[in-house]
Amino acid sequence: MNTSTKTLPLLILVVSSATSSAFAACNSALPNQASSRYSASNGVVTDNKTSLMWQQCSLGQTYSSGSCSGTATRLTWTVATSQASAASDFGFSDWRLPDRKELESLVDLACASPAINAEIFPATAAVRYWSSSPYLSGDSLLWSLNFYDGQVFAQAGTETAAVRLVRSLP
Repeated sequence: MNTSTKTLPLLILVVSSATSSAFAACNSALPNQASSRYSASNGVVTDNKTSLMWQQCSLGQTYSSGSCSGTATRLTWTVATSQASAASDFGFSDWRLPDRKELESLVDLACASPAINAEIFPATAAVRYWSSSPYLSGDSLLWSLNFYDGQVFAQAGTETAAVRLVRSLP
C-alpha cells in the first residue's frame, strides 16, 4: 500500500436554517407539552401551568384567525426592551420581555425546528429569542433561547434576536 496517497472519506454536513413552524418535527414517542396546557384566543395564549399570558405571534408577525403571518423581526436587546414596554396589543399595556425561566417554559423538547408547540404558537421562527435575564450581574451578555432546539445562550445585547412578549396574569 502506498502510504503517501491516502483516500479520506468525504463527510458532507447539510444544515437547515428553517424558520417556519409549518414542518416542525415532533417525536411522538417523547412526552410533549399538550395543547390542553394552553388556552388560545384572539392572538393571546394563556399558559395554565405558569399563569403567564403570551402573544401568540412573534414581534413583526401579524395574527389572523389562529395563525401568524410575516417574519419575526430581529432586534437588538435595547430596541426589543423599548418595544416591549411600548406595546399595547390585545387590550393590554403591560407586555414585557420574558425572563429566562419563563421563556424556557415554552420549550417542547419533543419538537425541533422549532422546539415549541407549533399548534399553539404557529410560525415560530427557529432562531434565538431574547429574554430579559442578564447572563451575569454587571455583564453585557444576556440570555437568549434558540427555538431551533431549545438551547439557551449568552448573547451580546448588540446582536439581534426575535421577540415573543409575555405578561403576568393578575
